[in-house]
Amino acid sequence: MRCIGHGNKDFKELPDFKEIRAGLPEAWEVGFRVLWGVGHSVCRAVLRNSHGIDSDLVVSDAITDVIPKAGDFASWDELKALTARVVRCRAIDAIRRQKAQKHGGGRLGSLEDLQIEPAAPAHRRPDEDLYHAELWRAYRECTQQLTPRAQEIVELRLVEQLTQKEISEKLAVPQGTVGVTIMKTLESIRACLQARGFNPGDKR
Repeated sequence: MRCIGHGNKDFKELPDFKEIRAGLPEAWEVGFRVLWGVGHSVCRAVLRNSHGIDSDLVVSDAITDVIPKAGDFASWDELKALTARVVRCRAIDAIRRQKAQKHGGGRLGSLEDLQIEPAAPAHRRPDEDLYHAELWRAYRECTQQLTPRAQEIVELRLVEQLTQKEISEKLAVPQGTVGVTIMKTLESIRACLQARGFNPGDKR
């Protein structure tokens, strides 16, 4: 344990990394802010000549990518180094997307671990329409098994497409807790869908 600083805030001690690896929300409330500081340091360097890019969103999405991988690392230093690399890559991607939009290249879609659409595009075959309708119904049934708070967070993220930062502000919940809840909830939903014979990653 050691004291750490973040901006004008001083945390009494760095959370035990075993608790971070286990995904404990209490540890991640502080852990998220630690990685947030690391991410913004990288963003300031990469985006120094770029304007109109939301650095909070870049860092938030990067930490979302990092949280599920925390269990693969043995120390804070390794996790912070990974966060710095992911933030740098996401910041560079944001610059490329911005340039593409300015030159008529269109908007690039973001990646989601799990995204389920209730509506079917017109080009699908009838059997695909049925599959997606059944998948959506199974998804709704699986979410009913979640806690009320987890249901609320996953609905805001997957259905209303709010960012982690927006969810945190809307529900007055630490952003680290939101990230861990989303990670664990997606794992639970995947397992539930797979038990019902669906593969969320199956592209039809």
